[in-house]
Amino acid sequence: RPREGQLLETVELGDFRAVRQGPEGPESLRSDGVRWTRAGLRLEGNVQWQQPMEKQRLSLRAPRVLIREAPGPDLPESLPQGEAWAEGQAVLSWNGRTLTSPHIEVQYRTRRWHLQAPTLGRGPEGAFSAGAGQGDPRHWDFEGPIQATLANGGMLRGARLSWEDRVWILTGRPATWNRLRERLAGPRIVLREFHPEGVSGSLAAAE
Repeated sequence: RPREGQLLETVELGDFRAVRQGPEGPESLRSDGVRWTRAGLRLEGNVQWQQPMEKQRLSLRAPRVLIREAPGPDLPESLPQGEAWAEGQAVLSWNGRTLTSPHIEVQYRTRRWHLQAPTLGRGPEGAFSAGAGQGDPRHWDFEGPIQATLANGGMLRGARLSWEDRVWILTGRPATWNRLRERLAGPRIVLREFHPEGVSGSLAAAE
């Protein structure tokens, strides 16, 4: 309880749950505990942040999430106002797809995400490892090295990856695709629905 005439500086709560209504639908936060100050929120333990996104649900899970809403000393100075950090192997998931990173940053009003290397991605198309990434669930760009295993058994290697829904665009010097005794190499490989198309390069296969 603050002294008479003073503002409340800090609130600490356990088993924290909160819901607020946004323009696209309800947004929810859950954690084992929270420290709430004028600067923002410090959520600790099994943090789950659910956000609506174009009639889907975007989920962020992490051991710790920091959300800055105003200036103040309780949060890191390098955390800008209007942004949030998810720390300690955070997982972002939507529509059957996931991205995992040791540190994820988001401008939570524009929903623009930045993922620290190494990044692990998984979806119906397959799984991949990459360096740093940025974007939103409509379109992602990842730095290399890229190593991917496709659901149909193919393997990809390259320097950069663009991921948009079920289309992967891999670039490199060269980018490569291998499956059984087939090998495709070139500066740019486009994969749609698990199969390469729009290929620039060379193809080697068993006769």
